[in-house]
Amino acid sequence: LESSLLHSGILFFYLLGMAITIVNASLETAQDFSQGVVLQRLSFLAIIGQVFWTLPRARDFASLIMIVVSVSIILFSITALYDYENTRFIVLIWTAAAIIDWFAEIVFINFLDRSQLVPINIEHSQDRLGVLVLVMMGETVISATIAYRDYVEDGIGKEEKHELYLVLLFSFLLVFMFTLLYFHVQPHPRDHAFRRSRAIGVACLVMNKLLGMTLLLVGVCVKLAVKAAAEGE
Repeated sequence: LESSLLHSGILFFYLLGMAITIVNASLETAQDFSQGVVLQRLSFLAIIGQVFWTLPRARDFASLIMIVVSVSIILFSITALYDYENTRFIVLIWTAAAIIDWFAEIVFINFLDRSQLVPINIEHSQDRLGVLVLVMMGETVISATIAYRDYVEDGIGKEEKHELYLVLLFSFLLVFMFTLLYFHVQPHPRDHAFRRSRAIGVACLVMNKLLGMTLLLVGVCVKLAVKAAAEGE
């Protein structure tokens, strides 16, 4: 399944959707952000659909995940199709989708019988989580570079060019340090949290979701730092 061209193509669109969300992670570009999330969720739905079709044991769990993802797609489609001026409504929709995404999977894992779950390939999971971190860090670099280029083209920040270069330098250094730190603390597969117990494995998944949110915030903060340097603040 994973070596098929179809799976690789779906994974490409999944990562593309993630890249769109990272570049547009703000309320000012809420519609573009939501469109990226919808693309990502649709790709994920296709991947889970492949799992449902090829692994009979995983069909109960895959069915529940597909329902949750479908609800998330519906919620994000509300903010993806129209450009709302009411930011509170957007935040409300995003919060509802985030709560569903966060807690539904955890509930399913804890209450489904062991025979209804699929054993985790730990090495593969580590690789995929590492890829997601690299994509997020890479998009942070791209986001900062694009923001800098736009300010230069608009003639903003000519007197503060050295400050812009310093902000970019330290932003890239920060991304590099985050990446090194993440990969240097990864344990050997035989010592991974997924092997200890179901509760610890679920906690590990939650921590990775928190890490994803944190990396999104880092990307937003880098853009704000570039903006502040360009405007001489």
